[in-house]
Amino acid sequence: MPCRLHIFGASGSGVTTLGRALATDWSVPCHDTDDYYWLPTKPAFQEKRDVPERIALMEKLFLSRSAWVLSGSLISWGTPLVPYFEAVVFVSLNSEIRLSRLKAREAARYGKQAIEPGGSRHKAFQDFMAWNAKYEDPDFTGRSRASHETWIANLSCPVIRVDSQQPVRDLVAKVTSELSGLGDQFSAPSTPSNPLSRVLLRSADPGQRSTQSSRAALLDKSDQNALSSDETDKSNSCFCDK
Repeated sequence: MPCRLHIFGASGSGVTTLGRALATDWSVPCHDTDDYYWLPTKPAFQEKRDVPERIALMEKLFLSRSAWVLSGSLISWGTPLVPYFEAVVFVSLNSEIRLSRLKAREAARYGKQAIEPGGSRHKAFQDFMAWNAKYEDPDFTGRSRASHETWIANLSCPVIRVDSQQPVRDLVAKVTSELSGLGDQFSAPSTPSNPLSRVLLRSADPGQRSTQSSRAALLDKSDQNALSSDETDKSNSCFCDK
């Protein structure tokens, strides 16, 4: 059941993978918060966009469409986006498995030698892994399960919880099935009451919907240049409390 869906969870839990799989299955656009949080730089993830600019860019590219998938973390800055969400998926994964996935991902990206002691990225890798290991710590003030649960408690839309140890195809089926079963629990997307958001929505083009699974097909060249040049490069230098 295609809708305006937000997917989030701890780093390494499979949020991006599930988001892309759902968008492909539904034939709707897929977007990632990192593309809007960060300005396009080389190396990536060095300079943040201002919050109003992030939201304005999202509004320009996809928010007014009738269905999309938005993956990634936004709890510290995305309040104006919440009224758009028809449903939210919270992805969880056993901490040991999640950290193992992150380690394997970083080794594949930078090379095993680069992240080992004496390697060029060893310090950055150690800091990245230590930050991610604190996700289950209720006293951690950064991105944590506690902060995610607090954010969920304040949502008015349905929340679907999934465990990403399951195969991706099974997760896609579970989310789609649960959304279909919600029926009248869906509330119509509302226009945000936040004054900033009202200003940003003046140029909205409501009712538009894409049937393309590729985000690139939805953007003209100038819009593509405004986004991160490589959305798949989740560098270990970009951990922050979003």
